[in-house]
Amino acid sequence: MSFPLLIVGASVRAAAESAHAAGYPVKAIDLFNDRDLEEIADFRLSAQYPEDLPQLASNFPDVPYLYTGALENYPEVLAELSVNHPLIGNRPGTLEKIRNPFWLFDLLQSASLPSINLKIHDDCPTDLEKWLIKPFRSGHGMQIRNGSGTPAQRDEYYQELKHGLSVGAIFLADGQQCQLIGCHRQFTALHPNSSQSYHFCGAVAPLPLPDKTVKTITDIGELLTQESSLRGLFGCDFIVSENTPFLLEVNPRYTAATELWETVLNRSLIDDHIVACQQGVLPMKPTRRISGVSLKLILYAPQETVVTNYFEECLNQVEGARLADLPAPGNTVSTHDPVCTLLVVGAIIQDIPKTVLTSLRAIASNLGWNTQFATDLSEKFSSQIAENIA
Repeated sequence: MSFPLLIVGASVRAAAESAHAAGYPVKAIDLFNDRDLEEIADFRLSAQYPEDLPQLASNFPDVPYLYTGALENYPEVLAELSVNHPLIGNRPGTLEKIRNPFWLFDLLQSASLPSINLKIHDDCPTDLEKWLIKPFRSGHGMQIRNGSGTPAQRDEYYQELKHGLSVGAIFLADGQQCQLIGCHRQFTALHPNSSQSYHFCGAVAPLPLPDKTVKTITDIGELLTQESSLRGLFGCDFIVSENTPFLLEVNPRYTAATELWETVLNRSLIDDHIVACQQGVLPMKPTRRISGVSLKLILYAPQETVVTNYFEECLNQVEGARLADLPAPGNTVSTHDPVCTLLVVGAIIQDIPKTVLTSLRAIASNLGWNTQFATDLSEKFSSQIAENIA
């Protein structure tokens, strides 16, 4: 039986769509005043994220909630929210473990699973060009930089630099065991002149991987679940180097790539998340029928942009593509801020690049961007996706 559900985070549109499709009356709080979110949810805009989330949530007393959008970095906010709203997700004790990269390293080492070397902020490596500096409160690949720059601060650490494919995996867990839903290719730093080399810009699912690689990813998910009592949907980010998956971090929630799996599985996963969290059982069958390929690209403004009255309709003539996370007409989007999300579906992976280029050209034309932006972005995307299908 469906009940009112509160979804909070930096950007909740995808999770809200999933919950709405599953029949839940959705309440939502996030950073963006997206039209497509307002159409399906009773919505509140966060002006002082994340500190104002508990106060905004008081508009929905006693409504159960789940979080998205890197809110796991603020356990104190989750604790305050949980005073008046039952949490459907992973609790502070679990977060304390799986968001600690040194706990993850020790766990993987003890199980003889692949791991990436780490150093604390005041243990500066001698070969800095072979290391990255990462914040403990990480999300979407932001604020990650090369180790040869400014030394790591107290809220940062060093992680050995690994070269390979950026891969994500989605799991469903019941606190003791988990199922691998699937693996997807992740895209970073797609946008021209991007200053964030590891900034998450989208993903495509499914990603075929060797059986041995998938088994190791599955083993890692099972170990994480058993040792930290993970429940519900969670994601893991990996670098796959020479078919070996190295775990980068764990995202204990509905992730940005989850909607891609809902598309290829043709089902909402929110119900599964809720049942796994509340009842401690895994409702999904291990064998699932996957249909087609699903792509998500987050588009950032190359210049200050005023949203046109007909922006929502600019892809009407492009088969297999749609826009999401839609800003209201007349809104001004600052340079490098997110404008919208491009979602594309195709029968096979080779269908996707042409649809992306056509879509980007239509978007650039509608918003008054230089058409070279569409070409450059499409070329970067095609280059990264070629690594996937090589």
